[in-house]
Amino acid sequence: MLLLISFSCFGLLPGSSPVKKVFPRWTSYTNSSYITDLVLDKNILWAAGGGVTKFDLTAGTRIKYLKEHGLASNNVQKMVLLDKILWITTANGITCFNIKKNTRKSFYKSDGLPDDAVTAVAVDKTGNRIWFGTWEGHLFNINSAKKKWGLLKAGIKIPDAIITSLVVNPVNGS
Repeated sequence: MLLLISFSCFGLLPGSSPVKKVFPRWTSYTNSSYITDLVLDKNILWAAGGGVTKFDLTAGTRIKYLKEHGLASNNVQKMVLLDKILWITTANGITCFNIKKNTRKSFYKSDGLPDDAVTAVAVDKTGNRIWFGTWEGHLFNINSAKKKWGLLKAGIKIPDAIITSLVVNPVNGS
């Protein structure tokens, strides 16, 4: 069934809907033929890759979000949904997408991230900490309640590591 949804979403089956342009006068030249992550929220499927695409599975519509719509980069790596906030990791920072208010805020190295190329994300069991990993081997988190960034060890990274995924410990939830 998921395979069928994927084909339907990308217009490979008859009757699939066209992409709704948020800014119709702008033209985007990005490749959306690959998917790096999927997040399902009831009847909404979010697909990461060349931007982020929102598929409404009930209405059969889709909307594509790109850098021009507030993403940190069109090269989207991973996503996680927590309390109607979609945390999006990209090759050039993190985007916090409030899906209820339809607002986006991006964070970069200049905002305090240890690296711009953020490649992994996970939420602990309590939902209090969102963990991120980077291309340069940095592991850091944000306390979602206090909205504060924290490095695992200030200024230290995991040597010779590219963090591509993070997993929450099923025993203690951290």
